[in-house]
Amino acid sequence: MSSVFDLDNFIAWALEFSTSKMGECLRAQITISSPAANPSARLDVCSSTALGRITCWDDGSYHAEILGLNTEKKSALENLALSRMASF
Repeated sequence: MSSVFDLDNFIAWALEFSTSKMGECLRAQITISSPAANPSARLDVCSSTALGRITCWDDGSYHAEILGLNTEKKSALENLALSRMASF
């Protein structure tokens, strides 16, 4: 994929994010899929008030969602090309 927002860039960004000093109240973990026709990586983020997940596929599509723990309200963005995003 020729987009600036390809899977390798997402993995690099997610690894940097997950290893940064985020404080005690925020945890992050990245999971990279096994080899597949359309490989993916997932970033899970947990705080005292919300859970978040971003999954990015090699074809540039992604799914992002946030769940508010106090409100149980879910927000999601689905199946959009990362090349359309200005930033993560």
